[in-house]
Amino acid sequence: GFALPTRGRALISVQDADKPAFLPVATDIRRLGFSILATPGTARFFSRHGLKTEIVPRASVKSSLIRSIAARKIHLVLNTFRSTAGHSDFRKIRRAAMIAGVPLITTAAAARHAIEAIRSLQQKKDDLRCMQEFRRN
Repeated sequence: GFALPTRGRALISVQDADKPAFLPVATDIRRLGFSILATPGTARFFSRHGLKTEIVPRASVKSSLIRSIAARKIHLVLNTFRSTAGHSDFRKIRRAAMIAGVPLITTAAAARHAIEAIRSLQQKKDDLRCMQEFRRN
């Protein structure tokens, strides 16, 4: 597991098919006070729908994006993929996040749940429990 951040910078880099599902996610993340970084294609999609982001270049191995993830200057990563065989940029982003211990979310459904958890953490609600606790009851 990992601790979800309650503020900071969120990187969103998702495949074309996932962009519509991540637009409301990105909007909610912005409302929670995060700044949003996005790779060029994701940033263009969000911009066309009225959501401004900071554009970051694609993820070459030595890119500033990968270095920022490694240095934990990015606090949350939302990154989707369809196949482990393709899209080496997506793989590099996921790998950097996992190595750095930065929360990595790979589906829109998980992102929506993470947003609710972050909202609760920001409001300091103490009624959060892990899934295992629900099974015991």
